[in-house]
Amino acid sequence: MIRQYSIANKAKSASIKQPKELLTYNRDLDGNYVYGTDEFTYYYFPDAYIDKSFDLKGGFSNFKKIPEEENIGDFQSILNGIVKYEQAHGKIDSDIISFRGIMTKLMTLHTLKEPFKLKLITYDGHIMIKNDDEFELNKRKSTPTSEYQQKCEYSGYKFEKLVMLPKPWPECTRKMIENRHKAQVNNYEQTISVVKTSIGKTKLLLAGEVDGIFDYKPEHNNLSHYIELKTNKLIYNENQAKNFETKLYKTWVQCFLLGIKKIGVGFRDDNLLLKNIELYETDEVPLLLKDKINCMTSLKFFAGLMEWFNELDKSKNASYSVSFDNDHVVVLESQESFEKEFLSEEFVSWRDSLRV
Repeated sequence: MIRQYSIANKAKSASIKQPKELLTYNRDLDGNYVYGTDEFTYYYFPDAYIDKSFDLKGGFSNFKKIPEEENIGDFQSILNGIVKYEQAHGKIDSDIISFRGIMTKLMTLHTLKEPFKLKLITYDGHIMIKNDDEFELNKRKSTPTSEYQQKCEYSGYKFEKLVMLPKPWPECTRKMIENRHKAQVNNYEQTISVVKTSIGKTKLLLAGEVDGIFDYKPEHNNLSHYIELKTNKLIYNENQAKNFETKLYKTWVQCFLLGIKKIGVGFRDDNLLLKNIELYETDEVPLLLKDKINCMTSLKFFAGLMEWFNELDKSKNASYSVSFDNDHVVVLESQESFEKEFLSEEFVSWRDSLRV
């Protein structure tokens, strides 16, 4: 079976349900997933610190970087979190389960400049979508990067380490605050938020990394207090401005899908020195881009695409490959089962027990 969906298609409307956070979990420095810890970092970077021009490539030689083979979305970690939530609150009603990054890629297809492949299964009333890990890893390995490009990538993690605190400001020592620029940087540690939302008639369950808390952590509803952090080159010409607009648009999509309200962008010069930080309200971005990018058109396309995916028969277990070719999303049923790449033993056992 082959199905195709044109990038020109869109839903008539795109009604949105405000995302609701169901749970968070962490990946620790050893790459293990930990549930129930409620650990976050907190934004603190006074304006006066900008004058220090912190070096965002500082400590690059000591970067604790996760191997590419391990730096892929672990779908089983989401499902194990779902089990823990359902054991306390009951079964989650959702059509599609996926990573926020996958949904961002699908919602911004018209900006895509390279091919991608995804894998999809239908299981126990859900559609689950993840990257084709083999394709993704081969693409990374076939794309050589210079040392300067590697330092640019590193600068994003360094920026996060520089502007975030491991605890709320009143609980931090002065040394802890002022020595952040000396701390070793890693890309192992993550906090992942799992949210329930819907677009049109399609109910989504999405997992995505959150960078930390912007102001304070409430007892409930962290979503409106998270901040998404990015770095970007200082803008000197029209081409750089267009590139930033595209980046801001994709960041808006990321935040919109999870319900994050604040965006922080660190602007660096060619020597990777931090020169400025701009804060944006997520809801204001479509207005900032209105003469450049139509965010509502993106929403309508995404709503239509989700409805199209949701037409798959969720009552049977099946596997599909998903690709983007000639301005069409293509879904092809696979004779090979992908279930082992998605399902954890804990999730299968739990859902089997609900059917007894």
